[in-house]
Amino acid sequence: MPGTSGRRRAPKYRVNATAGPPPDHTSGHTDTHEQQVKRTTMSINIRLFASLRERIGIDETRLDETPATVAEAWRRVTDIERPGNTLAAVNHEYVDLNHPLKDGDEVAFFPPVTGG
Repeated sequence: MPGTSGRRRAPKYRVNATAGPPPDHTSGHTDTHEQQVKRTTMSINIRLFASLRERIGIDETRLDETPATVAEAWRRVTDIERPGNTLAAVNHEYVDLNHPLKDGDEVAFFPPVTGG
């Protein structure tokens, strides 16, 4: 590397020869409960519209474990078979049912709409 004399640099967290790395998972340190909850608590919001809302009986719910795809989100919300013409959106963008989900997404299901 340019500007180095070939010696390895000490990690920035070392203050003196007896200091060790800050606590982390590699050193066997256990996070506080709050840190664990923050890292593992994931959720998505599900919204249902029009006839889907009436058929399933809810307009909005939250899933505390993020499903992998939009199709899996539907299966977690209801055991009712999804009508074949159902549209889905994630964060206000139309998506297909195989679209992957991540923490914090909002998934909306609604029947096709027509204009006139």
